[in-house]
Amino acid sequence: LGKDEFMKLLIDQVKNQDPMKPMEQNKFVGELAQLSQLEQLSNISKSITSQDDVKFMENRYYASSFLGKQVLTSGRNISFDGEKDVGMNFSLDKPSASTRLRIYDNRAQLVFEKDLGAKNAGSSSALWNGDTMDGQVAEKGDYTFEVLAFDEAFQRIPTSTKTFGLVTGVSFSPNGPELMVDGKKLTLKEIEHIELPPEEIAAAKKENAEKQIKQIKQNMEEKVSNSVLPGTYLQ
Repeated sequence: LGKDEFMKLLIDQVKNQDPMKPMEQNKFVGELAQLSQLEQLSNISKSITSQDDVKFMENRYYASSFLGKQVLTSGRNISFDGEKDVGMNFSLDKPSASTRLRIYDNRAQLVFEKDLGAKNAGSSSALWNGDTMDGQVAEKGDYTFEVLAFDEAFQRIPTSTKTFGLVTGVSFSPNGPELMVDGKKLTLKEIEHIELPPEEIAAAKKENAEKQIKQIKQNMEEKVSNSVLPGTYLQ
């Protein structure tokens, strides 16, 4: 029952009361107090709804800002474009005496294996240049990797693998925004790191270097100009 309906009922009750038995003052005051409480609750409800709407739009805007970015998530899937080295990230629960990297194709066939040596506990990384075990270059496509780590007693050490993927889409479900990364949907909680793609990072570095060179040239020209005496000319 809303406050408008409540007020209408109260007015009708006053209009239709028995003149010989008018509503008691205490009862009337009590119903007015109920109306005031109902109005306060209604205002609070509207305020909460408004705040939820603002938070909902903020989450949508924040999730949309991930488009075109590289994100780090838990997983074993990697892609080789036939040219560029592929980076892989993993984490060890404790230091290892021996660590091996294995790459598998989409048929789960081992195509590459490398000894990474001893590794410290925590996060580490490795690169694969596309070489295969027979000395050829792997075909362009999707692969998976695993990291096997052992201590000095040759006991297996728990590892977790992580990969970078490009955010190509954003969808909005009742549970919150979901990012489309390498063909699968991930929630924001599953994202551990975000950065620009390598080509954009390289372009930004190049632009920054060009600005610095331009500034250096400008400073040198100003120094030369200030060093020339009045009335003299440069030959």
